[in-house]
Amino acid sequence: MQVELITPKEWKNPQGVVKHFVELTLDGRIFSCWQPVGLTVKVGDTVEGEVIEKGAGKTPQIRIKSLNGVATEGSKGGGKAGDPKSFACSYAKDVLIACLSHGLPLDSKQMDGTLEHYYAWFLSKMEG
Repeated sequence: MQVELITPKEWKNPQGVVKHFVELTLDGRIFSCWQPVGLTVKVGDTVEGEVIEKGAGKTPQIRIKSLNGVATEGSKGGGKAGDPKSFACSYAKDVLIACLSHGLPLDSKQMDGTLEHYYAWFLSKMEG
């Protein structure tokens, strides 16, 4: 499905924590996407995924499994474990995106430090 429109949204949970997500208009239909990859999608991109209907009057969700023909994080499920370095890098990137999505003003030096810290931390946890 081709992305026609992207609308950034936020939702505040009962504890007061703001969660960022996007609503994507795909082939004329609106879907909410809560995955970090949703924050990187651009108008004109092609996404494939699992649609989750939420009931009458509620916006269906989409779990993006591929973006422009490339499988997204967590879309392959099962099988052999991947390279720990790749996973650690991906998880570190997810932490950085979460920080930026929650409005933490980071300069490039702080971003580098955040990535390096979480990369090393995740890698140490995955290698035992």
